[in-house]
Amino acid sequence: MALTPFWNHTEEMSPVAPMKINEKIQKFKDDLNKNPNFLKEKVKQYFLDNQHQLVMKMSPKDGYADEQQAVLDNIEQNLVSSLSEQDKKSLDVKAQELKDLQSAVEDINCLPTLKVNDIEAKLPSERFQNVSLSNVPVQVSVQPTNEVSYFR
Repeated sequence: MALTPFWNHTEEMSPVAPMKINEKIQKFKDDLNKNPNFLKEKVKQYFLDNQHQLVMKMSPKDGYADEQQAVLDNIEQNLVSSLSEQDKKSLDVKAQELKDLQSAVEDINCLPTLKVNDIEAKLPSERFQNVSLSNVPVQVSVQPTNEVSYFR
């Protein structure tokens, strides 16, 4: 996701150029060696002397909540007017069933519980495999993630 701005907003750059981080680091080191005040100048250029600014003002729309309520009321009226008497009776029965279910006292004994002694006192140790991908050292730790891979 961090590469998306480069791909969307930079036409003259190759899509893989931002991933070549070693080149960027080397350029930074070279610039710093050529000019010891490189960072100070960049801070001055981009922060202290930068005249760009954006002023944005937001204000609520008067009557917005009333407009939204009117739209919802209109939708409700259209839906209710399209129902037959049988549909209305069926909805009344279902509404009563829902009300009964919501007001009933639930049996919490069916919920799973976890006690302190259910947790192992010693954490399992991590098992890492050291592998090499294109001459880049990588540590791999296989975990039960339902076949979802995480890369960091």
